[in-house]
Amino acid sequence: MKKLAVVLMLAVVFTMTLTGCSKDKGNQETTAGQVDLSSNSEVAINAGGIGVLTDEVRYYAYTAQATYEAYYISENKNIDWKSDMKKGVSWQEGVKSIVLDDICRREYFCSLAKKYDVQLSDSDEDNVKAAVNDFFEESDSGLVKKIDIKRQRLIEVFEKQKIQQRVESNVNSSDDNAADNMYKKWKKANTVTAGASWDEINFNEHIFTLEDAK
Repeated sequence: MKKLAVVLMLAVVFTMTLTGCSKDKGNQETTAGQVDLSSNSEVAINAGGIGVLTDEVRYYAYTAQATYEAYYISENKNIDWKSDMKKGVSWQEGVKSIVLDDICRREYFCSLAKKYDVQLSDSDEDNVKAAVNDFFEESDSGLVKKIDIKRQRLIEVFEKQKIQQRVESNVNSSDDNAADNMYKKWKKANTVTAGASWDEINFNEHIFTLEDAK
């Protein structure tokens, strides 16, 4: 059970909501007039003109998969990814929608780092490197293999998480709903496109099952 506990400790916290970014397939410009990067094979998601690489998307998607599976195991069940999360939406589709929205939000607020004078300190960078080391040393080998991300790339991903948190904190300093409202406005003004590598991400093969709890 140790590897399940580690996943729950290291996993990104995903809210149980199906409100995701607007997503269109294929190559096109965003409504904000920014260049769509989805033709680049390394780009899985183009969030308002900002290309998000496939390894980063795999990290969030498969960490989410592992988190949900670990939670269900704690309830003495295996999650059925093909079953309905809500009518007409499978658990796989629903969780991928949550992941997509989470990525879009992160990219948006990271793009505002300069505007809100957010940068990481040496201490922040040391903490990020320690967290990355923990991930590779403590996480289940199957999860690490499925994510398939280099150490330096994961450092960059974790740094973006911290930047997003700082920017949102600054935005919310005078109004607790300011960040939510800004993000909703951004979503209305931008089209998000997904490449083939996003569709290739699937949860058909479980990372954790009840057998791991024995």
